[in-house]
Amino acid sequence: MLNKATTYYSLTFKSIFIFSICLLFVIPVFSQHKDPITFSVKPFRNNGFYTTDDTKIGCVIRLFNDSSQVLEGTVLCRVTNENNIPVFTDTSYITIKDGGSFYKTIRLNKTLLKPGIYEVQAFLNTPVRKDSLYYAIGYNAEQYRSSNQPPNDLSLYWQDAKKELASIPPNYSINKRTDLADKYSDVYQITFQSAGNINIKSWLTIPKEKGIFPLLMQVPNFLQPAIPDKRREVAVFSIDPRGSGNSADPIRADSAGFLLWNINQKQSYIFRSLYLDCVRGLEFIYSQGATLKIDTTKVTVAGEGIGATLAAAAVALNGKPKGLYLQNPLMIDMPSLLALSEQRKAFSWPVNLFQNYIHHPNSTDNASSFFYTWRYFDPLYLASQIHCNVLIQLGGKSSSYYLPCIYHFYTRLNTSQKEIYVCPDCNNALKSTFYTFRDMWLNEVF
Repeated sequence: MLNKATTYYSLTFKSIFIFSICLLFVIPVFSQHKDPITFSVKPFRNNGFYTTDDTKIGCVIRLFNDSSQVLEGTVLCRVTNENNIPVFTDTSYITIKDGGSFYKTIRLNKTLLKPGIYEVQAFLNTPVRKDSLYYAIGYNAEQYRSSNQPPNDLSLYWQDAKKELASIPPNYSINKRTDLADKYSDVYQITFQSAGNINIKSWLTIPKEKGIFPLLMQVPNFLQPAIPDKRREVAVFSIDPRGSGNSADPIRADSAGFLLWNINQKQSYIFRSLYLDCVRGLEFIYSQGATLKIDTTKVTVAGEGIGATLAAAAVALNGKPKGLYLQNPLMIDMPSLLALSEQRKAFSWPVNLFQNYIHHPNSTDNASSFFYTWRYFDPLYLASQIHCNVLIQLGGKSSSYYLPCIYHFYTRLNTSQKEIYVCPDCNNALKSTFYTFRDMWLNEVF
């Protein structure tokens, strides 16, 4: 479930942006658990996207020492292009006393840059602390297109999949759960049939006040069950795709094998069914919403991790939602991600799951079968079908994805109403200011 703010604000998107950026720089002052050594990156532009109109392209690497120890060692800064070729390299030798700081400005020469996504890497190496930072910046990124391309029959494949889903009666069941309601919200358990005649269960909460309400559809992260999310001004539809939560039977998800289920068969690979579960969830909202006080012109889909992957696919395949929010989406541009993992070998789940599958000693064709199948499911190839408002928020230190891969997806989105922000010193959990910004963005979209 997404973190939620208790108050919605009536602000223009421009004022939201300014307010959020101000908060972004204020928050370290109020941190209750300050790290005595902070290693961070600050781009010249907040979202890291630059064009030929910008006079400065790059960022500043910052290091602060409040540890009562002297930091002696090196800071290596490097910027690489799409081919992992450095376009900037610098090694600084540091001696920083308690209370001291170090700044390194990375300024790129735009006359030497081609349109694309560039990765900023910074490595701190001292006896006291070893740390690393990864960030991505784009230069004329809208002109860049990844060389990875979808299969020629991608549209036909999903047309057939949706026809298959349409042939299965949804058998919607709406069960009011008075035992879970409170004085502000009604709670319903929703059940419907999806691909393979599997029953999918979800929660729907609706404010008790009179009127019709915008709806937020939430797709939880992998192995996180959906729960009723009660909000006073927004209806919330929280879906459990097959394999998890209330939809765990007959297929129960696990971190080891679920994502590999029938991976060598594009017609039965588990992601086909997962995507269709979410598509049917949206079909429920649009077909039944008017009788449930839902304003179906104001539907936003949100997800985190694997849930963000499913959310993006559902919006692309359904085409009706007004907004899409993604936090740390996984498994995007997998050919680039796995190619990089061969060099870096530092990615965590789920990347290492697919690495192990591809390099399994008892198989000679796992790599070819995986890449053939995944072409039909990679959100990178579905991005052009997304036309709504989009907000993407990322943790720069996460080892579950590669920032340039997400930027590839972002540049292919078929909308001008899109924003992407990176918290450079965050892992998968973001700072509270990012969640505040997200909730204000949701209010603006609604």
